[in-house]
Amino acid sequence: CAGDTEKAIAYLRRAGEQAAAQFAHTEAVAYLTRALDLTTEDDAAGRYALLLTREGELDLQGAREAQQQDLAALAALAEVLDDPAKQADVALRRAHYAARTQDYSTAADAARAAVRWAQAAQDVARQAAARRELGRAFRYLEERELARLELERALHLARAAGSRQVEVDALH
Repeated sequence: CAGDTEKAIAYLRRAGEQAAAQFAHTEAVAYLTRALDLTTEDDAAGRYALLLTREGELDLQGAREAQQQDLAALAALAEVLDDPAKQADVALRRAHYAARTQDYSTAADAARAAVRWAQAAQDVARQAAARRELGRAFRYLEERELARLELERALHLARAAGSRQVEVDALH
């Protein structure tokens, strides 16, 4: 019955989120994967939300191959959903992934894309986060002046948006 499937998906999603909150990352991924298995392909928004959470858990686990697969699926879903904010989020996560794998040129490219999508979404908090990622990438690429400029932009935007964590990261 469709109602039972929807209830199961909601239960598994909550269980995954609760497991993640308790740092039970393996269990969180298992619950989220089961929820994804039950979610139909035409439920792009539902799949996006589940994949977004699972990708974060895979990042914490260092499961890079699986994380990369989720990032590709997220990018495809964000395009289908035609939502600049979601596309900015995926680009931010791609920048983060590239930095984690020490591919700083790719991190910079993804952060630039995140800036463009965040601007299209008119989302100052996402712009701040994207500028922070771009500044970090430039720092690792030893482009000190570009890094300083982007981190100053991130700081200004973070303060405007009230994004305390991005503000702290930009100051660091």
